[in-house]
Amino acid sequence: MIPRPPVSLDPAFDDPRSIHALLDAQAPYAMLQARGQVMASDLEQAAITGAPIRDEMIDAARGDARASLRLSATFRGYWASADAGPDAAIESLFEHPRFLDAARRLHGGAAVVRPTEIYAHVIVPHRQHAPGAHVDLPSFRGIGRRELPVWLLVTMRRSGLFERWRIPVATAVCWLYRGPGGTFTYWPEGPDAPPRSTAHPFDNTAIVGENDSMFHRGDPVGAGDREIPPGLSVRSTLGPDPARPDRWQVREGERVLAEYARDEVRFALSWSAQVFRDAAQERVAREHADDLDLETVIGGFLGDLERRGTPVERPHDPLHDPDWIALLGRTYRMVPRLDPLAARA
Repeated sequence: MIPRPPVSLDPAFDDPRSIHALLDAQAPYAMLQARGQVMASDLEQAAITGAPIRDEMIDAARGDARASLRLSATFRGYWASADAGPDAAIESLFEHPRFLDAARRLHGGAAVVRPTEIYAHVIVPHRQHAPGAHVDLPSFRGIGRRELPVWLLVTMRRSGLFERWRIPVATAVCWLYRGPGGTFTYWPEGPDAPPRSTAHPFDNTAIVGENDSMFHRGDPVGAGDREIPPGLSVRSTLGPDPARPDRWQVREGERVLAEYARDEVRFALSWSAQVFRDAAQERVAREHADDLDLETVIGGFLGDLERRGTPVERPHDPLHDPDWIALLGRTYRMVPRLDPLAARA
């Protein structure tokens, strides 16, 4: 997967204070791993990130899969989606001219840019296991996160079997952070080329990239010497202290697990859009004239596995079967060849 060269924006916003106000207003934020927002087990997490899949992950996924997740103090809040429509406070951000223009430039002057989602990604300082480089959720005609789990969608992109239905995307990642660490490492020339990393200061800057194809990751926040909050669980939330808005708290219900100065918290805003070269291409997607469906996906994988010499029967539950997840995760695993942080882990 060789992505298009990303577009840098500096500054991303004329008045970042308004974005900070929205970050506060949209709190509290849920754990990234809460409610299966992204992954439902350590096995699914490995299939998404490309981490090695171990047999004990498969065994754990057959039992209490949620209990197998290795937690990190990473939180997310969804602000807007094209399906629901942004509220008044978010609407101007959804149509932010710099993001729209960068998306067109990224895709060589594409005619139609259709914003799809905005979310905030919020991390507090903590020692992380080597954070995995990954690609973001791809977009396919007729099928998405509502129909399929994230691990399967990401694996579909890595396999290259479903390019006929893939909709090109542009993702703007904007940082609102001045503290140590928390840099963004990305592979703009593909997973076999050396990575690049943002350099401090990168507050109120953005990189607009083809993030379903460009491997990237957020690096550890802070000095990397703090443990995750004691008692952290998938039910934990992060938000400002009502009495002291310059302090942010990780909470489990009414119990405070940890507290941080606001400038210790790394905020990143993610804006995504589908991009079409012309109105005709956009119409095919909007009118569902050539949609992908689950049976075509399963059939595509089964046929490719047979061609590779590893034929298998159709799984009874292709969305959640641990052996199927492991087989596809191992078969189509793709990770950057050069990753200094992973090498030091």
